[in-house]
Amino acid sequence: MPNAIIFDIEATDKDNPVLIEAAWVALDSISPFSLGEEFHQRYNPGKPISLGALATHHILDEELVDCPPASSFKLPADATYLIRHNIDFDWGVIGQPDIKLLRNYERELRKLFVGFTRAQYKVVCL
Repeated sequence: MPNAIIFDIEATDKDNPVLIEAAWVALDSISPFSLGEEFHQRYNPGKPISLGALATHHILDEELVDCPPASSFKLPADATYLIRHNIDFDWGVIGQPDIKLLRNYERELRKLFVGFTRAQYKVVCL
C-alpha cells in the first residue's frame, strides 16, 4: 500500500502564507482500516500572523517565539500521498514537494482506496 498521510496546516495569512503549524496522521491500512503514526508541530514563521488568520486558527505570534523555524518542516521521507480537502493551499505553503495530492472527495479517494466503506471515507475526510 502507498504511504498516505492525512495532512493539515495553519499559516500566517492567505496571500503570502508561511507555515505556523503542521499536523498529519498516517493511513496505515485500508483493510482492516487503521490509522498510525501522528505528527503535530508548531513553527516560527519569522513574520506576524494576519488578523484574518488569527481569527481562523487562534494561534498567537507569542506562542511561536520558541518554536523551530518554518523552513525546518519536512514531510516523512516515505510519504507518497497527501490527503486533504484544500490540499493545493497546504501543498503550496510547504513548498510544493514532489508528492501526489488527493483531495478528500470520495470519487478521488476511490482511485487509491478501493473497497473503502462510506464510514471509512468519513474518517479520512477530516
